[in-house]
Amino acid sequence: MERVGIFLFNCLPHTETFIYDSFNNLYNFEPHILAKVFRKNNQFNFNKHIVRRQYASSFFIDTPLYYLKARFFQNRLLRLILNVRDPFSEYIRKNKIRLLHAHFALDGLYALSLSNKCDIPLVVSLHGGYDTDAVLNIKGFPKNEFFQKVNLFTVASAHSKENLLFNGCPNEKIRVLYYGVQKMTMPERETRREITRDGHSVKLLLVGRMTEKKGILDAVCAFSKLKKKYKNITLTIITGERRQGSAILKEKLKGMGFTFYFNTQLGYEKKVLRYIAYVNCARQISIIGALPHERVRQMMKEHDIFILPSRTAPDGDAEGMPLVLLEAQAAGIPVVTTLHAGNSEAIVNQRTGYVVREGDIEGMANRLGALINDTELRISMGAEGKKHIESHFSMGRHIENLEAIYTQLLNP
Repeated sequence: MERVGIFLFNCLPHTETFIYDSFNNLYNFEPHILAKVFRKNNQFNFNKHIVRRQYASSFFIDTPLYYLKARFFQNRLLRLILNVRDPFSEYIRKNKIRLLHAHFALDGLYALSLSNKCDIPLVVSLHGGYDTDAVLNIKGFPKNEFFQKVNLFTVASAHSKENLLFNGCPNEKIRVLYYGVQKMTMPERETRREITRDGHSVKLLLVGRMTEKKGILDAVCAFSKLKKKYKNITLTIITGERRQGSAILKEKLKGMGFTFYFNTQLGYEKKVLRYIAYVNCARQISIIGALPHERVRQMMKEHDIFILPSRTAPDGDAEGMPLVLLEAQAAGIPVVTTLHAGNSEAIVNQRTGYVVREGDIEGMANRLGALINDTELRISMGAEGKKHIESHFSMGRHIENLEAIYTQLLNP
């Protein structure tokens, strides 16, 4: 069995399930994890994987070294300093690793030096608009050299491919590799038939970090419009945040009746929370912090409608293709999202859910209202969504396409 080195600067944040799934499900290749920093995470099982780490402590993630990662490409001397201790080249040669696969642009730049030293091909997977545009255009990033020397780039959507082409990457070096959804994320779901006129609630769900590109504020705006007409609707927002922050703000929101399960910090979060209080939705909206991935999947089954109103952030940050859109459909619930990046590639508009213009609060509220009003529509769209994922976004299909890329590079 051929061996592939999976290069990760930080192995592995709990939100990056798509990376773990991509190497954990390899069938014809043996992954070896090459991690600059390895942090234990109960969500991921590394027992069956060989991990070679440079730093065993998370200390380096929380100190200037992590900052230096972002400045790495701006200073040739810094590149030399950070690569003085290179535990990977010898390991790659000794264990006959024949190919490297890095995730994200900055990690790919690190891996490129290893690829050159060991004379093996390199695949770099770029995730999201920030990775395929903003990072590449930061002053000092050796974009032309990067495009020239990396053997192949994978992106999560056709939209991300367009970004990469616009930035000068040769077309023949780009492959669209859609994410795959684990079979276990497609459980049988008991259909929720409760509707507002029967006195029961219709439950809306949003899963996304508290960043502007997730459009959480837009979701709250749309929900506030719906609340005037539908008294028994609720919105749950799972942010995945584990940060500590403003205890004072937390206590104030508790006093407003806000269902609050994690500490927040100033910034975009504060803007969202203040608006929730302003529109008097504190009792209908719950915000939940980090949960195990399996629990998030379970909560998808317990809700009726999934919403993700993604938008391009002021700093250019954008989605690639949000995995949660695929997982929600796999769980059998309809989705409402925006015409943003690869979102529209994830669903079939008016069959598995609805797509509205980015920032169209009124349009989003109308589409959500249609689903709230019509139980049978929710059921039929949910069923179509499940079929769509099984046909086009299965984990088996993802791994088959990924391994075909590996084989192509090893047997040109």
